Amino acid sequence: MTENHLRLMLKIVRAVGDDVFVTHSEADSFPKVKMVAAELAIKEGFWAVCLEACAKVGLLSTQKAA
Repeated sequence: MTENHLRLMLKIVRAVGDDVFVTHSEADSFPKVKMVAAELAIKEGFWAVCLEACAKVGLLSTQKAA
């Protein structure tokens, strides 16, 4: 996860809130937020990288609910 990934993730969280953030991360889509060129370049595969990094540091659980 790069600094650009973190900046874009924080921008999305601040712009839409937690419920909408979760919806977009699960759907692999983006809300309407302004993105700079560096953020547009990482748009492909963004959610996979962010969710993997969050799971690696313990912010997300990889276990499925029963």
